Amino acid sequence: MDITIIIGGEAGQGIQTVGQLLAAVCRDAGLYVFGINDFESRIRGGHSFYQLRISDHRIRAPHHLVHLLIALDDTTLKLHRDQLEPAGLCLLNSETARHEDAVQPLAFAKLAHEAGASRAANTVAAAAGLCLLGAPVHMLENVLKKQFSEKGGAVLDENITAARFGYEAVRDLDFSFRFSWQRIAARRMLMEGAASLSLGALAGDCRFAAFYPMSPATSILMNLAAWQDRLFDGVDAALTLAKSAIAETGSLVLWPTAEEPRLMSLVPSVHFVLLDEKNIHADFHQAMAAEGWTGSMPTNALLISGPSKTADIQQTLAYGAHGPKELVLLLLQANGQSVGGVA
Repeated sequence: MDITIIIGGEAGQGIQTVGQLLAAVCRDAGLYVFGINDFESRIRGGHSFYQLRISDHRIRAPHHLVHLLIALDDTTLKLHRDQLEPAGLCLLNSETARHEDAVQPLAFAKLAHEAGASRAANTVAAAAGLCLLGAPVHMLENVLKKQFSEKGGAVLDENITAARFGYEAVRDLDFSFRFSWQRIAARRMLMEGAASLSLGALAGDCRFAAFYPMSPATSILMNLAAWQDRLFDGVDAALTLAKSAIAETGSLVLWPTAEEPRLMSLVPSVHFVLLDEKNIHADFHQAMAAEGWTGSMPTNALLISGPSKTADIQQTLAYGAHGPKELVLLLLQANGQSVGGVA
């Protein structure tokens, strides 16, 4: 199974909301999704669309042919009609258009108003699309409950009612690409590109970022800011591996990697380090020679001799100002035993 949907319209019509609702329901069903949010400048406006590819196997790119087109305005139909599969269908948001081959008029705003939820036209559109695909209505209701749980019962009830109106409006329509919605696998993660890029930047030890506001890059900056609270307030401890240790100075040697980024040894209040006894060297020179530092080195090589300490202010010793307050060494001995020590 491999289906592509495009939701298109003008800025402010809730295009991204429709796409996100569809993607969330597919994610909960264990399906793979790949989405593209194509939008114009927020100042200039213009045609925007959200393209979503759905499959029961792993996908890594969009597809140019469209099976279902949800057109929130006439421009979307004009621009994307040629992309429709021969058996594809377009749901056109209109009260006056006539039914024709591959085009089914459906007044999303009117249906939302009849449901008592005039602002939920995008929910009606998402529901109609999911009904055509064969998704049970309760799957969309579960997503809506999560999305609107903090906005109060009235807003949630309005959107659930709007979703049911959307289902009923297309229940009897024939759609060639309807499929069976059985739970295919465990629930998968749904992540937008901006979130992925921000996590990659953090894992790569990004320390400074500058963005022009109101641009596609703005969401990356917002995600970076959102992760700050989780990293600094939500992570109590971290466990990393030490590459080696230096006996002369009592220092641990860490080489950060993508799996163990430098943040793990800087941000949490408690830093656990696992060290193999056989990797302890007499001095710094011996460590560099034994490990071939001249041949290759990482972006950062860390020498850690204890927890973060500073006495810059009034010569008063303070812990944790620039790193972990506590360093715990777990030493794996040659006989297979392990011992611990706190610095």
